[in-house]
Amino acid sequence: MDSPGGRVRSRARLGRIAALLLALAFACDKQHAPELPPAEVYETPVEIVGTWRGEVGGSSGSLEVERLDAQRLRGLFEAASTGRRYVMSMQQVKAPAPDGTLAPSNLVQFTWQDGHGDRGEGWLLVNRDGSALTGSYGHGEGNTDGAGAWTFVRQRGADDRDGLEIEIGGRRRGPRAEQEQEQAPVEQAPVEQQQDEAPPADPG
Repeated sequence: MDSPGGRVRSRARLGRIAALLLALAFACDKQHAPELPPAEVYETPVEIVGTWRGEVGGSSGSLEVERLDAQRLRGLFEAASTGRRYVMSMQQVKAPAPDGTLAPSNLVQFTWQDGHGDRGEGWLLVNRDGSALTGSYGHGEGNTDGAGAWTFVRQRGADDRDGLEIEIGGRRRGPRAEQEQEQAPVEQAPVEQQQDEAPPADPG
């Protein structure tokens, strides 16, 4: 029959074992938790849906993003030359707004897979006017770094040149400016009405 002291020591050992298991579980969760940059809520909510042009880890291509619900999105990156394809399950992270409520932020967390067994996680940040994306991704669960950087700009127009403009000599140059010039009405110079001159008098 166990003595009272033995039972106390057994409970103490069980307590230490339970504490150790909890510490190990916390360490594992922390190890697999993806590292994400700080999220920011803008005054005007950013829009992520659409077509983006840029590169992933040095491979140029296009990124198509469509919305599934208020927070979830689906993305597809296709490289232009290598044939690389990433299917992405994306979630727009919520963060505290200035009024204290949780609102969709400029940070998007995603998991990706290439259809050939390779997969991992990553994140994207949208700039304030919704025209550019930057981010990172990694291989394996919880890894958001190490595989390469993401850099994209929103595609504008069918040929991705609609928004490119420069100013030369005080005049805007670019496809959009040229289109506006073609559509602008042409001002015609006023035509002076000439009166018919009377024939000279006959001196005879």
